[in-house]
Amino acid sequence: MNIKIKNLTEYSNLFWYFLFLIFFFILVVSLIDSIKMRLKIRNIEKEVNRKVEKEIKWYEENLENYKKEMERYKKLYQNVQEKVLYYERVYKRLQLTKEKIELPKTSKELRERFEKLGYKPIN
Repeated sequence: MNIKIKNLTEYSNLFWYFLFLIFFFILVVSLIDSIKMRLKIRNIEKEVNRKVEKEIKWYEENLENYKKEMERYKKLYQNVQEKVLYYERVYKRLQLTKEKIELPKTSKELRERFEKLGYKPIN
């Protein structure tokens, strides 16, 4: 009977040893898997950071272009305002001089004025 018990203890020791090996194997596999996951996550983070930096650069460049466009339109608007003021002054002067212009007394004077303006005589 002693022999059987000894064999049983050896088998039980062997069983615990294999159980320990299986546990250790599972532990090693899970560690390796977690390391791989961390590396993948790090690569994904780097890629996302790279894409975000590209987006930020693109937006900064577009913002600068937008500012340049706005400056250009601002200058155009100022030029147009100056021209409007100029033409308003010219129009007022024309209105004032129109009142002062005398009508031609003869048809000959009228023809001469039209010729000066570039119109050809009809007759």
